[in-house]
Amino acid sequence: MAFAIERNATGRSRAVRALVGTAVFAILCASPTRAEEPLFSNPAKQFHTMGKLKAPAERTVYLPVTQIKWMLHGKGSGKGGIGPGTTIIHEVESAIDAARIAGIAQALHDDLVTQLEAAGWNVQTRGELGSDVPGYKSLSADNELGVPVVKDRGGDQYVLIAPANMPAIANSGMALAGVSMATNSYMRRKPGVNLFVTYGYSTAAIRETERRQIEMETKPVLTLSGTFAANTSGSTAIVSSDGVVAATNIGTLTKTSQTSAALNALQFVTRQRMVNKSEYSLEPDWDKVESEAVRAGRAFNAQIVARLNAGK
Repeated sequence: MAFAIERNATGRSRAVRALVGTAVFAILCASPTRAEEPLFSNPAKQFHTMGKLKAPAERTVYLPVTQIKWMLHGKGSGKGGIGPGTTIIHEVESAIDAARIAGIAQALHDDLVTQLEAAGWNVQTRGELGSDVPGYKSLSADNELGVPVVKDRGGDQYVLIAPANMPAIANSGMALAGVSMATNSYMRRKPGVNLFVTYGYSTAAIRETERRQIEMETKPVLTLSGTFAANTSGSTAIVSSDGVVAATNIGTLTKTSQTSAALNALQFVTRQRMVNKSEYSLEPDWDKVESEAVRAGRAFNAQIVARLNAGK
């Protein structure tokens, strides 16, 4: 990814918005601005906050980590089917294009910087902070995929991908305590606000149909669930958004396996715990996914700025 670099009066480098040869920006710039419903139509209900942020001594934002959490394996289950108590399970393996996702991560990082600066904040990116960054523990890359992989309790798996020269950091479960300690230590004598931003994307919607007793359904849908932690010296606010659909029909979904009718019948006759499992593979339409993921992420960035300005 090639960047043209400019320097302002203080000597800080900035990535110019017009990126030569970057597919994400080419897609965005080639299309006229569309009149669309706002992604977050009711932020008061769609966003949830733990803690309260104290006003910083300076309008400075430290931005050591922004990253994307992208679905690799999705899983959902419900009750229904041919017998009483049947568990229906759908699992989806989603194809990953690490270079494309990294391009989305860079686009959203740069947009966040632009929006913050337009709102009057002095932004210190990781490159500008140098070695003066929180002591987060970065994740090692998966041997096969070449990027870090994280799992949640429900069985879903995600890749974590950050912009170039920025680490991917686990910030949920057991890892959250370490992130909090490192951030609090870093911010002890800092006059500004530290931001840790994660854009979470799933590429499949797995849910029960209206006829719940019959079946579940799985569709190729791009959904954004964003999270950010804002810390000043002595205060923390963690903000998360509900999952919001950014686009539908974002790829080709193929069923790869399903529990056989013979096994279902055997489970029924022998009164075994009945399980009906379907597995799918998803190949995203990456041109569409890039454009819609960036559009959704930019809307999330606007909410980050609005909450910082409001002190929430």
